[in-house]
Amino acid sequence: MGRVSSIRRMPVEVQQLIDQLIRQGRTIIEITEHLQGLNEDVSKSAVGRYVKNAREQMADYRAAQELASQWTHAANENPRGDVSTMVTEMLKMVALRVTQQIQPDDKGNLQLKPMDMMLLSKAVESLEATTRKSMERREKVRQMAMAEAAKAVQTEGRKAGLSADAIERMTKAIGLL
Repeated sequence: MGRVSSIRRMPVEVQQLIDQLIRQGRTIIEITEHLQGLNEDVSKSAVGRYVKNAREQMADYRAAQELASQWTHAANENPRGDVSTMVTEMLKMVALRVTQQIQPDDKGNLQLKPMDMMLLSKAVESLEATTRKSMERREKVRQMAMAEAAKAVQTEGRKAGLSADAIERMTKAIGLL
């Protein structure tokens, strides 16, 4: 694994100042000059890498907020929808975002710890198990609804005086048997 960036080795207060300057829309040169004015030993390239990564993370954060807003809107429009599917899809997006945020160090090596990889793997495995269970649950509910509908057709058909053969043909025709 490579070394930590020179900015990440600076005091937290300095990193927070840099983040604030980035949010204000300051350029790499302006940030570098500001830090050098505070007697911080920093290069323009280090600031550039930090700014690039910070802006990418901010874009990811905004995208995640937009996605959450869209999911919330969809849930409000269809409150009886399958929440487990929606949550699973949101978690898949989170896993994708996590993998996208694995940043290379100054030498281009990915900074990925074995524990992070294991946790991500377990999360994906759990997501797939949740998806499978959700699909099984939906199928069971669908079968139960079809059985109830078939029973209702039979009951109402008998009340209407239909023959057993006619009732059976009707239930088959509409896919209930």
